[in-house]
Amino acid sequence: MAPSGCQSRAGTTVPQKDNPAPARPSTRSVQTPLPDIVGAQDQEVRDAEMGRKFFNKAGYTENEGPMTLHHLSSTLFYVSQVPSINPFARSAIRAAAFLTREASLTGQAEELIARIIPPIERSVLSAIAPQMAKILSASDNMEQLNAKFQDSLARFEQSTSDHMSINANASPPPPLPSSPYRSALLSQSPAMPTTNVTRMNDQARANAARKERQLLVDIDLNHPVSNSITSREELISFFQKVIAEIKEADAPDITIKSLSILRNGGILMEFPSKQAVQWIKQGDRLQCLATTSGGNLAFKNRSYNIVVPFVPTTTTIEMPETLRAIEEENELPSGVISMARWIKPPQRREAEQRVAHALFRMTTPEAANQLISEGMYVNLEHLHPVKDKKEPLCCLKCQ
Repeated sequence: MAPSGCQSRAGTTVPQKDNPAPARPSTRSVQTPLPDIVGAQDQEVRDAEMGRKFFNKAGYTENEGPMTLHHLSSTLFYVSQVPSINPFARSAIRAAAFLTREASLTGQAEELIARIIPPIERSVLSAIAPQMAKILSASDNMEQLNAKFQDSLARFEQSTSDHMSINANASPPPPLPSSPYRSALLSQSPAMPTTNVTRMNDQARANAARKERQLLVDIDLNHPVSNSITSREELISFFQKVIAEIKEADAPDITIKSLSILRNGGILMEFPSKQAVQWIKQGDRLQCLATTSGGNLAFKNRSYNIVVPFVPTTTTIEMPETLRAIEEENELPSGVISMARWIKPPQRREAEQRVAHALFRMTTPEAANQLISEGMYVNLEHLHPVKDKKEPLCCLKCQ
């Protein structure tokens, strides 16, 4: 092989150049400033108008309107299809086309946002403006209500403080009068019309007041009055004279207001006031009254019976000591329970019976009312007494 050349496929020798042409320099290595490159006068295209005419002449543009980024991207794609362009230039042109299209889409999106956002903002503001106005109005109303509430609360606290100071300086109220025996019984009665309740309350109070003004006297069979005085007028005259003899200067009016003769021979006298009866019962005046009358007189106190259910059968209610213990356990005055007995005789009980009903006789209506309303304690058992109501006798046929 000759050193001066190489042999081709046809067998001919192709001469080789001693000094091959240098490689084309890269654009990135060019140090020419960008303004000089843009304004180079030796180029065929030197401004945008000349560029438009060049593309129009080459047939790369699609319309005659304003050149947009989208149109420019399409034009670059057409230019990249020229056969005489080397691969590097074609790739560079396609890269520029893609970037131009991306910039076009970004610009279109920004333009679309700029067109859509203001109408949406106006629509939203117009829609929520009334609601915001209502919210602001409600907020103002809440502030006004809060101010009124704080003002009312301050006035209430001031009023409460004034009442507390008045109550602290005021004297304690007088004790309430003791309720009559009938009041506790009326509280246990079933519901009834108001007019009937009022009428029954008035009647009960009147009966209780009348009983407090009465004095019951039993005359002995051997008393001179039983043998010599037979008419009611003579009895009234006799007792008026006897009472007048024991009357003192500081005594209340003890004139007999009425006198009744009972079936058993007893005498029921009524005085103008309960103070008159209390004055006669004080001290030894009853004994003086009996002595002045010339015989034996038995003065009976009015009793108030209550029925106590389910009393333990082990309780010895017949013993006075047991009655005093019950009075102490229920904080009652000593002697207020005059008597107690079993309603059913003990000999008639069942062998396994553990509780039974008992009858207690009280000497004051206050004690009877207390036990009926609050209950009775017997050997740490809480019992519930009721009034002893008289029931009509019924035969077996009526039952």
